[in-house]
Amino acid sequence: MTATHPFSCHVIGNGTLLVQCTEQLLGAGHRVLSVITDNPELASWAEGRDLPVHAPGKDLADRLGGEPFDWLFSIAYLKVIPDAVVSLAQKGAVNFHDGPLPQYAGLNAPVWAIREGERTHGVSWHLIEGGIDEGDLLAQRLFELADRESCLTLNTRCYELGAETFGEMVAKLGEGEVPRRAQDLSRRSYYGRDHRPAGASTIDFADPAHRIDALVRALDHGRYPNPVAVPKVFVGDTPLLLTEAERDLDSVSEAPGTVLSVEDGAAIVATGAGALRVSGFMGLAGEPVDLAAVGVTPGAS
Repeated sequence: MTATHPFSCHVIGNGTLLVQCTEQLLGAGHRVLSVITDNPELASWAEGRDLPVHAPGKDLADRLGGEPFDWLFSIAYLKVIPDAVVSLAQKGAVNFHDGPLPQYAGLNAPVWAIREGERTHGVSWHLIEGGIDEGDLLAQRLFELADRESCLTLNTRCYELGAETFGEMVAKLGEGEVPRRAQDLSRRSYYGRDHRPAGASTIDFADPAHRIDALVRALDHGRYPNPVAVPKVFVGDTPLLLTEAERDLDSVSEAPGTVLSVEDGAAIVATGAGALRVSGFMGLAGEPVDLAAVGVTPGAS
């Protein structure tokens, strides 16, 4: 549906969500003045759509010509946008966040939500104003997490709902409505770029099985780059990476860290509450590991 109040905007981002959102803007008849990205594939796509392309940078406002426009949309852009650029957006600058603001502000929200055992999550579009991720909400969608949600699957759901809620928000903006809603910052939680799980993500088998399971799923990015950490265990002084963990037994009598059995590259290990099946072992360089050769045998601890 064509907007009754078409607006002008710039979009900035480095992921494919920018493509989905920009196509919605163009389809609704809005003027996309440029795509701001340092992703070569996105730049190539934008050029194919006859959209000007700018690289991010401190002098971006000057390269935009210092000309005011209506909206700036920051779409999965993980750096601070210069104030000089934000101030050019006469109606406002809007940012996408892959978490249920005001909770899980900052970066890597899906990681921390799974790590903390949350049962719900969300995506948010908010104005860029005040502190990081503190601006008024323009659109938000909350949803239930699957029983064994991983960061990979949750990121995918956030991407899909990010595109869907963007369309809903743009429809309202195109009708001349700015549906802003203040965040309750008393409920705010924040995770910064350098926030990491304790112990460099080393598994402590004294923890209950469900907590270890959640940590491994939280750090599972599939084939995509992992910006946080990879879970690891130590066998003596030898560190091993692992990629999979799942609760196996509800209760055990053995001490935490005791290997109960080993089969097909997986070990069942006693924890502080229950037992855990761990697998996908690798050396630090990603090389395969012979568990028996490094001492992962039944009865070892």
